Amino acid sequence: MSRELALGADLLRRLEALAVRVGRRRAAGAPAGRSGALRGGRAEFLDHRAYAEGDDLRDLDWPLYARTGETFVKVFGVERAKRVRILLDLSPSMAEPETKELFACRLAAALAHAALAAGDAVEVFAASSPEAIGPLRGARSTPTLAAWLGRLPIGGPADWEALARRLRAAPAPPGALLVLSDFWTGDAPVALHAFARAGTEIALLQTLSAEELHPSLRGELRLVDAETGEEASLRPTGEDLAAVREATGRRIAALADRAARRGMRHLLCRTDLPFETVVLDLLRRGGVLG
Repeated sequence: MSRELALGADLLRRLEALAVRVGRRRAAGAPAGRSGALRGGRAEFLDHRAYAEGDDLRDLDWPLYARTGETFVKVFGVERAKRVRILLDLSPSMAEPETKELFACRLAAALAHAALAAGDAVEVFAASSPEAIGPLRGARSTPTLAAWLGRLPIGGPADWEALARRLRAAPAPPGALLVLSDFWTGDAPVALHAFARAGTEIALLQTLSAEELHPSLRGELRLVDAETGEEASLRPTGEDLAAVREATGRRIAALADRAARRGMRHLLCRTDLPFETVVLDLLRRGGVLG
């Protein structure tokens, strides 16, 4: 199997100005003039505090002083380098349609590149096969990762409990866990909850196609379950399709609710949207990148 991920030089450059916000650990209190000098970290504004003798005048919030006449310095923190783990589901349901599988692989590569460029270490695990790569470091690792993703085979159904055992067998400090799947089988929030309790921040990126969200099939259909191989015949009516759409919406909402109750993020990543819109808009608004 070979996939061409084709992220493009412009998108890669734009990703290098971002970072994976999930799992960040900051050391608060570093002055603005020096916080960004820490290797593998990013300076981020946290708060104000009253000016004290000896503070660097460059750290004063001059616009605030102009408005209020009060002297406050900006307090910054440093986002420390962290471990970013990406779990990529390439089970049979992710291969239908093929564009969904390619979209998920491209999304994994984009997230990894942003993390690598920010100084984070990255590991990628196949959720439906024993394949894994990493930890990788540095943006120069992106071509190696992209080539690996391009060759990654379709596996069996995602077994979230087994995957959790794999992660426990390769321990890492708390960081980010990004899960890319359609989540049609199993209960990922329950299986991965122990990692959230231990301090890992988890984001479930549910990757679905337009046909899954808004089915429009007509005529006599032969349906094959991509995970089990079971077959059935069906001639759907408009009411049937409406019921399927409603059921899909309920399943998405239920997954989002289970994730939220366990302290996890959930974002719906639609493959019919432009890829850059998902990466640079949706993931930023959802707090995954920033």
